[in-house]
Amino acid sequence: MSEPMHLSGWPQAAGIALLGLSLMSCNTAAIKHSYMSLDQDGSRKRTQFYTDTEKIYCIGEMAIGRKDVSVTAFLRTTALAPPPSGAKLPLAGTLAAKDVTPGGTGSDILVSFQLLKSKTEDPWPAGDFTCELSIDGELTATVPFQILYPSCPVEPPLNGDTCAGFFLPRSSCAGALSAQTCVCSDEGDWQCR
Repeated sequence: MSEPMHLSGWPQAAGIALLGLSLMSCNTAAIKHSYMSLDQDGSRKRTQFYTDTEKIYCIGEMAIGRKDVSVTAFLRTTALAPPPSGAKLPLAGTLAAKDVTPGGTGSDILVSFQLLKSKTEDPWPAGDFTCELSIDGELTATVPFQILYPSCPVEPPLNGDTCAGFFLPRSSCAGALSAQTCVCSDEGDWQCR
């Protein structure tokens, strides 16, 4: 397993890194399919994630004919949607890169790159992103995806729970206690009445 890469200079959000994991085997140095997923084996494919998503993976299903193939993932942003408005601001940049050598050959090699935040308890930054996969330095796949602000938390909030970065200020949701409405305050916590 590879060590995660950490980023610096991530504006108003947690840094993101890529953790490379080689999982299965492959045939002729080509990416057959590429996609984003909630899990490392690719069974929960998505193009949209949320600021409170637990894990995000960029996956390439490959065919590899030699053991020394190098696969690189580049995580790039095309726009960020910072609070308080959540309006998208164009921003082109590379957030992380990770290189792995799957080390096997075959027609069914799965290479999975996990996106990592600087602090696991922080929200993902909202915006538009791509994961680019290269084989031996040649770009072979680009996977666009979005990270959005959810409408409400999965578990209804309690008064004082943190909402900063996960939800836009003034978001309103049903509270955990019956007949309560909770609003994400400008200070970053749920105010329930």
